[in-house]
Amino acid sequence: MQDCYSFVVPAMVKTLVLPLNNIQRGDFEKYYGMLDRTREIRLVDLTPSQGLFNPQGYPHGRILYDHKLRDTYSESLFLQDLEPFRRTFLVFGLVKYDPELSTTELKVLMSSLQREYPNVVSQVIVIFECPEEDQLGQIPGVFKHKGNQGDNQTNMETLVCDITSYFISALSSYAVSYQHMTLRSPGEFQTGNTATGLRNYDTASLEKQKKRYSTFDVNSTTAQDKNRAMRAKGRRNKLMGNFYLLIGRLSDALKEFCDALIILKSSNDCLWMASALEGLAVCIIILTYLDVPFTLPATVHSLLVGRETSTSQLLVSPSSSPRTSFQSVHSTSRNSPSLPTAAPNTIQYSLATVPELISKIYHKVVFYYRLSSASPEDFVPSLVYYESLLRYVKFLTLMAVSGELSPLTLRSLVRGLPLEESGDTIDVNLKAEILAYAQDFSKPEFFALNILDRCRLYDNLVPVYTDLNLHRKRSLLIKQLIDTILPKSTKLSTRDKIVYNSEGIPELLENVLKTFGVDPKTENEFQFQWVSIQKSFLFRCIELCEYLDETESSSNYALFLLKHFRKVLSEQEQRRVFEVVQRLGSNTTSNYWDVHLVENAVPINHSLPSVPHRRSAGTTDNNPIYNPFSKQENEEVPILVQQEVFEATVTFANPYAFEISISEIEFCANDPEFVLETLLNPKVSSAGLAEAVEGKGTVVVKPYSRVMLSIFGIPKSHGSLEIDAIAASVAGCKKQKFQIGLAKVGAFNAKVDGTYGAFTSEDITIQSKTLKFEVIPPQPLLSLVDVTLSNNWVMLLEGESKYFDIILQNFSKTSANELVSTFMDSTVEPLNMALSNKWSLPANEVYEIEYYLTKRPAYKILNKDSLQLIEGLEKFAINMEIIGKRGMKESSICFEYANVDIAASEAFTRKLNIPINVTVYPSIELLGCDIYPILYDLPSFNELDSNEEHWKFLREVKDQQGCLSDYCLLALDVKNSWGQKLQVSLDYMGHDIDSEEVETETEWKRTPAFSSNFAISTGRTKTVLVPVKRIDFCTERLDRPIPGLANKQFIIDKKMPRAEQQFMRAAFWYRLELLRNLRGSWKVIDEVQLDEQGKEGSRFGQIDLRSIRLSSKMVSILEVEKIEIKLRLLNGSGDEVSLEKIALNEFYTVEATVVNRSSVPVKGMFRHVPTLHSQHPSVEKRILFNGVLQRSIGDAISPGSSKSFELGFVVLVRGEYEWGAIFDEMPLSPGQTTFAKGTQHVLRRSLVFNAN
Repeated sequence: MQDCYSFVVPAMVKTLVLPLNNIQRGDFEKYYGMLDRTREIRLVDLTPSQGLFNPQGYPHGRILYDHKLRDTYSESLFLQDLEPFRRTFLVFGLVKYDPELSTTELKVLMSSLQREYPNVVSQVIVIFECPEEDQLGQIPGVFKHKGNQGDNQTNMETLVCDITSYFISALSSYAVSYQHMTLRSPGEFQTGNTATGLRNYDTASLEKQKKRYSTFDVNSTTAQDKNRAMRAKGRRNKLMGNFYLLIGRLSDALKEFCDALIILKSSNDCLWMASALEGLAVCIIILTYLDVPFTLPATVHSLLVGRETSTSQLLVSPSSSPRTSFQSVHSTSRNSPSLPTAAPNTIQYSLATVPELISKIYHKVVFYYRLSSASPEDFVPSLVYYESLLRYVKFLTLMAVSGELSPLTLRSLVRGLPLEESGDTIDVNLKAEILAYAQDFSKPEFFALNILDRCRLYDNLVPVYTDLNLHRKRSLLIKQLIDTILPKSTKLSTRDKIVYNSEGIPELLENVLKTFGVDPKTENEFQFQWVSIQKSFLFRCIELCEYLDETESSSNYALFLLKHFRKVLSEQEQRRVFEVVQRLGSNTTSNYWDVHLVENAVPINHSLPSVPHRRSAGTTDNNPIYNPFSKQENEEVPILVQQEVFEATVTFANPYAFEISISEIEFCANDPEFVLETLLNPKVSSAGLAEAVEGKGTVVVKPYSRVMLSIFGIPKSHGSLEIDAIAASVAGCKKQKFQIGLAKVGAFNAKVDGTYGAFTSEDITIQSKTLKFEVIPPQPLLSLVDVTLSNNWVMLLEGESKYFDIILQNFSKTSANELVSTFMDSTVEPLNMALSNKWSLPANEVYEIEYYLTKRPAYKILNKDSLQLIEGLEKFAINMEIIGKRGMKESSICFEYANVDIAASEAFTRKLNIPINVTVYPSIELLGCDIYPILYDLPSFNELDSNEEHWKFLREVKDQQGCLSDYCLLALDVKNSWGQKLQVSLDYMGHDIDSEEVETETEWKRTPAFSSNFAISTGRTKTVLVPVKRIDFCTERLDRPIPGLANKQFIIDKKMPRAEQQFMRAAFWYRLELLRNLRGSWKVIDEVQLDEQGKEGSRFGQIDLRSIRLSSKMVSILEVEKIEIKLRLLNGSGDEVSLEKIALNEFYTVEATVVNRSSVPVKGMFRHVPTLHSQHPSVEKRILFNGVLQRSIGDAISPGSSKSFELGFVVLVRGEYEWGAIFDEMPLSPGQTTFAKGTQHVLRRSLVFNAN
């Protein structure tokens, strides 16, 4: 809304907006907002008319509207000839379209509007949300807004243009009536204080100046008549200038004002001349805003720059300061500016010179207004003078804040938009000029105005000091305002009472309160400034409103004091204000003043034996990829159960000097459809189910104290429950909701005797919160009955298993269809701590940690099938197996159970924790391991101990035409760390099934290919040899990354060299395959054997073989070569011969075969290496070769294929020979390699033979 004392108010058409036809308040405010946003209308958009104010006469012009909701017509009726812009020209009646609205009703509304406001130029009715087709027809003065056509604001602008065209036609007729009317000055009406002018300046010098300007011959009747006629003509020109200015025809307005100035100057009409100068200044500002060049006649220019030396001393300091201040801002000369001449006898002005021009004009305005005070009739009314002065002061202030008259400054000035401060220091001369003009508001003539006018002027003068950062002067002005509006009630006269009982007092009080930061209607924006003045003024407002019987306003101010000024009110003042509230009965119809009554609320779940928790209904993770940037919600929502009691401790605070009573306390759910019962006296049965007795009472909170009250609730339905407030009736006020807050500690000062004293002066920051719960349907409730262990304690050997039962009972009537177990022991936490730093560990170590966490639980449930459904009130047993783990000292079993709906995406479970104390002692320990190769076939087992299991196994392999070099010997060093002799069994399963990535215990059910059984005494160590078949893995298998068991992610270590990563992966997969096929167990000797049920008897357990670690040497022995070399010895007929029957001087052939098991082709050099088996002399003279020992293999050998070569020889000397071979791999082509450069492949099983 435009400022009522804006500099461009003389150019604004004042309108009155009224609701009609019982329109709703919300609709009226919406329509008024649409209308108020359309305050500037271009003349080029208007329909041409034939009247006096045809808009096409100046299409660049603008019409500015000032829409008001209150009529101020009667307050300035006698001033409207001098200043016609004070008149309300247009009345808007806003109506919402109704299908039942008829043309007759519209005519009746228009008639009533014209009858109620007969002196208004135009009365119009606007019908909003009118459809395209209606039955209303065309009625003069009735306009329709099509609300369903595109942009409503665009339609509104078009509608206002039509209304403006209608208004201009009416205004033309209205203005014609002034052509033959005598225009009188306001002083001729002689009405009240407002008509009183600046009459106290009738000094001798002023009378002398008056005579100097009155150059007509007073004795000549002709001269008087001529002077009177010139005055009448000049006044009409000035009035038409005002009309043209209002209607936006600025060129005509400028001409009329200039003509009026020339005529009024010659007729010595100072009052109307000053008013014409003011209109001229406004016209210049709007022309500058529209960026339209303008010129002034030379006579007008000389009038503005001329100096009246005899009258300059009569004026206060602004008489000389305006020109000086603007010269400092714009660096202009004190003399007339050298401006280009647009036409003969005219002066053209630019944007840079406009501020100085306005300063000169207003210097003359003040001069002629003061000069008019000597006239008995044509003197300036005080209200006109001070409002004009205030408009100019606000213009200067805007210039001071912005630093220059820029387009943004003009936009803010004309449209009333906020302007950002320039940040520059305000010019000292300009500030001094503003203060000099503002001093006039302390003169006696100002205090002769009525109280409402003075308060309005004060109310608009206060922001001037605020913008100039003059806080002390602002405080003094506020004090004058308070003294003006609040005289002593005991001294009120009858006339003062009439003034105070006027309609504008409550609104005026609110405006005055806003000047120093108090606005009861917008409490959130309240700021403490000059607290003592604010408090004192509010008390005076209460006294005044009580005197005027303004009960509502008095109650509002009293409640505002209690709410915001508690810390600065004494105990007596608090009780006094509270008595006012009770006496006026405002507490019964208003809310309690302290919105921070509920200081805190904390939910307590001790009424439930176990708290429900949310978990996903599925058991698989559909998104195993770890995202380090994903945000995890840490806030856990407490879970409640339907029909079960929950408790919350609520803290009520009373920071006042009087006690308050609290009653009708209830929890307030955010969802009004959620049924929640509030209780004060609940009972909980021994079975854990809730029973409640409803009860309500009153709680009294003494002054300066807190009360912590336990409030209970029962949710009657399930779903999301949010308790955002506590409802209560406090101190007799109506029942209301109080937000739950978190208050700072130390809001009270505790006295020595334990009671609470006065509040501190520190601000208490309070942040509201919401108690969020998730209410689930009725759930089962399991409780522990018995555990078949002595005092829940068990002693185990490492790897030993023991069986026991857990007896539970369901104490609720709801069945449990899901039971999930979780096992914890003392070894889990160290493993988790090590796993927390997994990114610094190698992948194989992370796998081992995760294996012990996921694949080696301490407990197993044996009767899972019988636990699918647990009926209500059922007692049942869970058969458990506990396994001894190294380092385990204590453990616990956690059961999560619930009644789960199959169709639900999530489930809510309760937890039951059962602690078990465990002591674990070591049994069989694996101290070390190694792998030995079998390089050639053993000629005989007679020299070996045939009773050893591994030799027997190898004999069977040889007897079955197997190749012994396909096996190796795994050596395990095992130690008995228990105090009794133990029987140990080591089993090798063999490679009968395809290898998998992760070990599973299902493979242990196979029959072992090799088994070794032996006894170990206490403290003894034994080395056991286990024949293991060498493992043939393809390159793709070995290149697989090491998996993770916890989150199914692969760990990539970029810091480790590539060669080390390849070895680590190969060692991992070979070790994984080895562990899958090894099993070890033990049992105590000389004790009773297991019975059929396996629950009693000797102690037994499993050996942990995961301490096996493979070195690079062990890996090379265990793996099958990717490039394999095979040798066969053939006779002359091409048949394979026995190595034990080689004769001298006979021809034999060595067949060499190179097999490529890799994934890429290979080529290179093949070399035969024959040597003496026990000596190292040269064999060149002992064996005759038919060919060369070294040769190229020719074309590359493709993956999965082989190539054979033959070499003939004759043994010449008797002896034991060993025939080996080497394949040197070479690049396939220049710049390309298969394996590393220089890779050699050596024959694993040499030919060893004796030549006789």
